[in-house]
Amino acid sequence: MKHLEPQQQGPQPAPASPATKSWSRLNILIAVAATTAILGFGMSQFFGQPPTDHVSDSTKAELQENMARMHPLTPTRVPVADIQKTLDTMRLEPAAKRDLERIVTYRDKTNTEPTELALITLWDFAAEDGDIVEVSSGGYQIQVPLMNVPKEIAVPIDKSHAITLTGVRDGGGGITVAVMAGAQGTSLPPLVQGQTITLPTD
Repeated sequence: MKHLEPQQQGPQPAPASPATKSWSRLNILIAVAATTAILGFGMSQFFGQPPTDHVSDSTKAELQENMARMHPLTPTRVPVADIQKTLDTMRLEPAAKRDLERIVTYRDKTNTEPTELALITLWDFAAEDGDIVEVSSGGYQIQVPLMNVPKEIAVPIDKSHAITLTGVRDGGGGITVAVMAGAQGTSLPPLVQGQTITLPTD
């Protein structure tokens, strides 16, 4: 799985391992795709046309291969002390909020797989063209408009250990979504409207 963390300035790193080199290759591909999208956005604004995604067939093929090899994501769990504050960000109806709060704060020593709140980050790795995905996990659903600026959301992780992404709106050229959970990040193959991808979690 490829990490998509921003590059930081500083001392030169130690020689890269094969895994790091592989990550860098995809990171460069995605950076090129994003740069192309940005340039396309500028030209489209000049000529009065909205931006659309333009992901090459070779990049799509590599993203598909990475998806097939992807390890389970490890989202950051929300500490018990922060659960109430996190629930306030989830756009829940009062009754649904109370139900979820009761589930995620319940501590039963006989329950080896409790539902936990976790954080994931989503963004559009190509053109910011109005793509939207629906995130589903642990009985919770939320639609997320994708921007180039990463957006962090909270989701419940239950015993299924799965987060589902469904394409809702394609701004053009496919729904281009990247996901980060903890220190792990990956750009997914472009989705079409109605298509679903299930991401396993630890």
